[in-house]
Amino acid sequence: MKHAMLVHHDFERMFDRLSDEECGKLLKAVLKYDIRREETVFEDRALMLCYDRIIDCLDRNNEKYEETCRKRVEAAKKRWEDIRETKATYAS
Repeated sequence: MKHAMLVHHDFERMFDRLSDEECGKLLKAVLKYDIRREETVFEDRALMLCYDRIIDCLDRNNEKYEETCRKRVEAAKKRWEDIRETKATYAS
């Protein structure tokens, strides 16, 4: 399980255009989504657009993370199989 989320530097301009209160609401909604997959719907169109953009990035990052984890598990399994085969060969 991951314990962090990636916030891209190119979000800075978007955050600068929002008030501190709007940024706080947006951040809380993004964290709820990233941790518990709870979706938020904002009445404010600007906040909703920002939210959607960030969520799309989070989803892409999470997919890449899951793929990396899957490949690492497969590589570890193969490594252990190779080690077992090598030990079996020397034991014979």
